[in-house]
Amino acid sequence: MNLQTLRACARLEIRTLIKLIRTWVFLFVMLAISTAFFVLVTWHHVSFSYLNTTLGSLGPRYSAATLAIYFIALFAVGVVLSAMELPRRDQRARIDEVIGSCPVSSFELFLGRLCGVLFVFAIPMLVFLIVVVLYGWFCHLIDFPHGEPVAFWSVVSIAIWDIGPNLFFVGALVVLLSSVLRSRLGAAAVVLILILFGMWFHFRFPHFVTSPFQTITANVLFPSELAPQFLSLGIVSNRVALITLGLGFLCLTGVLSARVSATRITQFQTGFGLVFLGLLFFAGHFTASEMGKQRFQQWAVAHQEPSPLSFPDIEYLRGSLAIHPGEYIAFDFQLQVAAPASNPSDWVVFSLNPGYRLVSISLDGTVLSDGDDFKFRNGLLKISKHHFKNETASLDISARGRPNLMFAYLDTHEDFYGTVGPGTRRLYHMGTANSIFHPRFVALLAGTKWYPASGSAWREWDLEHRKRDFFNVDLEVSVPRNWIVAGPGHRDTLDANRRSVFRFAPRLPVPEISLIGSNFVRRSMVVSGDVFELLISAQHTRMLRPLLPLAQERGFHSWVSGNVKRTREETGLDYPYSLLSFVEVPSYLRSYGGGRNLDSTLSAPGIIMLRETNLPTARLKPWSDEQYMESDHPSWDLRAQRNNFLVHELLNHFAFAMQADNLAIGIHRQLFEYQTAPTGPGAIALEFMLSERVENRSYLLGSTFFSFWECVEPSHAEQFALTSYLSRKNDYSEMQQSYFSQRDNIMRSAAVWEFLESKSLTELDEIEDPRNLHGVLLTKTPQFPLSLEQTQQIDGTNTAPTLEANVLEKFRGTTFSVEDFLQIAATDHGDVKDSMRTLFNTSGLPGYKIGAPSVEVRQDEDTESSTYLTRFNLRNTEQVSGSVTVAWEVQPPPPGFSGSYTPYHFDRFSIDGNQSYTIAKQSETPFARVWVRTGVSLNRHGVLRLDFNVEPEQADVPPSDVPLISAVEWLPPTHSGIIVDDLDSGFSIVRHIDESFSSRFLRFIKHLYSRPEVEWDNGLPVMRAELNSDITTNGNWVREFGDHGFGRYRNTYAQFVPGTVSRWTETNSKNTQVRQKVASAKFSTDLPKQGLWQLAYYFPVGESVSRFLTPFGSHREFSRNRPEYYLQWIERGTIKLEIHSEDQVHLAELNSAEAQPGWNVIGVYELQPTTVDVYISNVTDGQIVIADAVRWLFEPGEEQRPD
Repeated sequence: MNLQTLRACARLEIRTLIKLIRTWVFLFVMLAISTAFFVLVTWHHVSFSYLNTTLGSLGPRYSAATLAIYFIALFAVGVVLSAMELPRRDQRARIDEVIGSCPVSSFELFLGRLCGVLFVFAIPMLVFLIVVVLYGWFCHLIDFPHGEPVAFWSVVSIAIWDIGPNLFFVGALVVLLSSVLRSRLGAAAVVLILILFGMWFHFRFPHFVTSPFQTITANVLFPSELAPQFLSLGIVSNRVALITLGLGFLCLTGVLSARVSATRITQFQTGFGLVFLGLLFFAGHFTASEMGKQRFQQWAVAHQEPSPLSFPDIEYLRGSLAIHPGEYIAFDFQLQVAAPASNPSDWVVFSLNPGYRLVSISLDGTVLSDGDDFKFRNGLLKISKHHFKNETASLDISARGRPNLMFAYLDTHEDFYGTVGPGTRRLYHMGTANSIFHPRFVALLAGTKWYPASGSAWREWDLEHRKRDFFNVDLEVSVPRNWIVAGPGHRDTLDANRRSVFRFAPRLPVPEISLIGSNFVRRSMVVSGDVFELLISAQHTRMLRPLLPLAQERGFHSWVSGNVKRTREETGLDYPYSLLSFVEVPSYLRSYGGGRNLDSTLSAPGIIMLRETNLPTARLKPWSDEQYMESDHPSWDLRAQRNNFLVHELLNHFAFAMQADNLAIGIHRQLFEYQTAPTGPGAIALEFMLSERVENRSYLLGSTFFSFWECVEPSHAEQFALTSYLSRKNDYSEMQQSYFSQRDNIMRSAAVWEFLESKSLTELDEIEDPRNLHGVLLTKTPQFPLSLEQTQQIDGTNTAPTLEANVLEKFRGTTFSVEDFLQIAATDHGDVKDSMRTLFNTSGLPGYKIGAPSVEVRQDEDTESSTYLTRFNLRNTEQVSGSVTVAWEVQPPPPGFSGSYTPYHFDRFSIDGNQSYTIAKQSETPFARVWVRTGVSLNRHGVLRLDFNVEPEQADVPPSDVPLISAVEWLPPTHSGIIVDDLDSGFSIVRHIDESFSSRFLRFIKHLYSRPEVEWDNGLPVMRAELNSDITTNGNWVREFGDHGFGRYRNTYAQFVPGTVSRWTETNSKNTQVRQKVASAKFSTDLPKQGLWQLAYYFPVGESVSRFLTPFGSHREFSRNRPEYYLQWIERGTIKLEIHSEDQVHLAELNSAEAQPGWNVIGVYELQPTTVDVYISNVTDGQIVIADAVRWLFEPGEEQRPD
């Protein structure tokens, strides 16, 4: 291959392309679109990054992670449209014979010309990148707000690793296809489709599948300025594969050209070999990725084997640690260990990162030998229990090596290996590195087991079967000079000359140790004797400028000290580690952990981590004098207004964090969770409840809600933030409402309620899906503080705020059982042990029925005033006790009323099982209605509503005191006959046609495209407006909720939606029909005797009551369900029924368009005492089929038969 020839061919192609007007049009359009993208990202960051930590990740500084794939795909389109003509251009120009006579091979000709095409499109792209970098630097120098310096190494990686190989591969492919297909447009279309598929493939498939095929560096290595990533073995392998494949394509194109060559066979062999070699590179990379996955699974299997009874209690960890960033770690630790008392195995088990090489290990001065005395395999360090002869032993371990960063969170339920769909992209933005060991930055998180820890690295979250290990620490850490290390609390500097040496010796035991070190810039303040420090990169100190007034005038100091003092006074909780470090970390550090919780990893004892893409690089809203005029406190002076504004903006920035970076999570853990933990049956629920109480009673920050599963889905909070800004409302209440509605999304899951209806909180380990575990905890544990508050109201005590403090006082640095907690709670709140033990151990839920109201008017003859007495009956029809909240809605005052008006009066009651009560209240004016919130019950967080549309009765009794609640003998009215509801065990769906392979494949593709979260309720998918139509268009029955559906506690019904109808509007076609029998709803029951039985069908049509506005907020089920009034204008056709009894089959029909709300008689049938099945077919000439309930009513009279 002659380089001179290649240069000549490339020059020829460049001169040809620059003479074409379309080339300049292509370049102009591409550069314009690229500029528009970059300007949009910059504007978005400037405008919205202050609103939310999640919104701040979309900024120009890290635009390579979001825009690189689009930039390269855009310029690849230009390469495709230009290179598609290369094989046939000479023939159309009639110079093919001249070119054929030139002393150049076909391969050299195509390669040179393709290089010319790449030059024409790659150079403008490089110029664009350079301009973007220079613009960012210029904005940084002059402090221009509409611009940020782009992460330099991310731009370099695009220029070196992305532009050339990608454009070359795409160009070579289109040249080959153009020769094979003999159609340039066909070849271009195929390649463009492949480009779009590649982008879609990246956003939908699991990381371990896509990683070997990722051609964009930023899609594998997230940009960072703290610990920049430029190169990896996988990137080199991928780019070599792209270039090799491209060369092979060009060789094969030369074989297919019209030029006659004696070396055609050789070219074919070379081209085929190069293609095979390129595919081999991809296969090797994929195999290496798969081997890494298998190694991870091997570790997980090994760590499942040891019993928790073989885990020791580490009482003290002391020693030295030398960190050589990017190279190795060397440590010399001494552990004071208490061996387990009843160990069924022969080994005492520790976990330690498998990347280390043990230098020496000794126990009580005795050197141990590998094999007989200890084993170190798969991250498990097993020491023979026969060497532990005393109650406590001194274990000395020396090791050296580079930690294997894959070894972490072995029990991760959902990560890169399993996530499919749009969530893969959001998962990537939540971080991929378990820890960071970079030459410029080190983050050693406890999850990677960089130090010897008690037990295996499996199910560490399971407090019911495994105690959390608390131990004292005295650790010396050596790092490069000028580095600062954040660790477990107070830090002493021992040496700062050749290397920086720090000592960490917190005064209290800790459950884990994390270390973060780099060349940070430090800012600090002292509050009540505790030091709060901010460790941040020198490149990001500009974010501190908007906060300078707070620092200069101690405004933030005053706010922090005031809230720390208030939290200490009202809860008795205090920060225990003297120093709290807020540390900036790269955003590719993994922010979620393992186990079923998948909880935030961005905090550790003494450390709270700030992701690089949020506050350190966000554009906080600056103060301006104009805002003083718009303030909510116009009486304050300008300085107080400014400080209040800045604190408000800073808190709001973290208030609705969605990617585990909410500061409140770490702060509340410091106050309680890192100091003690429950253990034994019920520990998981108790820990969650105590964490919620600490959150609700702390004044440091807001909510600590974090849900991994909501984070991998599009965030509603982001949408509200954007909408509120564009509407210039800055309505944080809307963001808050959307933010907390995500809890409802988890709590309303049918699987959660099915567990609550049959299991207790001591059986949480039976829940396989972690989302459901989180939902159970969110739903049931709020009942514990409710129980404490009720007891406080009864006995008059006011010691509730000290409950957590009393637990800490007795069990700080160790664990406690549920019984221990109940003893402390009984001391603080009187005799609550029985009620709280019931909440822990009782399975099942209460269920409520409400009776009709009555209103009496009582006349006071002395004052001639009237008093209204309102009563209604309420019964708990289950054995389990519960509580309800009653809201009495007062009628609004007449126009012109000038007094005070309270729209609602609230009362809370405990309702015993299988007991009825009369609830009464006197008022000067009649109530409009009563709302009863049933809480955690079989009514499923229902809100029962009573409208007072009855005429008040005149009573001769004068006004007197009436008990608010009193027990009565009252039973709710019962239904006659035998009724089978859609929630009963006798209801089922019978399929007549199996789903085809093509339908299942189409469902899988839709799942990749949209990933709908399908809820299942008693065997049927729940109808939700946000679901895609793949659930409703494949012959499925779904469950619907509504006001007028039949039900004991919940009003539900099943409905079948025809395949051509996915969502209804008033303009829908009226001609939809389903003629194929796909699936039928079956109501099965046993009739007790022979005779005539009347069959009735319940149809849930009626005027729907709006559930939007209640005294307790929006109804949880309203946002996902369509009420039945839709059924009034959807075309309702004929419903076909089949009644099967032994060998008899009766056919019946009901015109649902003429059906009355409630029960509709189908007919009367003479039946034997046997099992009778009623089938409701999906076949209809309307738009919907409803299956709610059927009723069998015995008729002893004259025989009646249907027509």
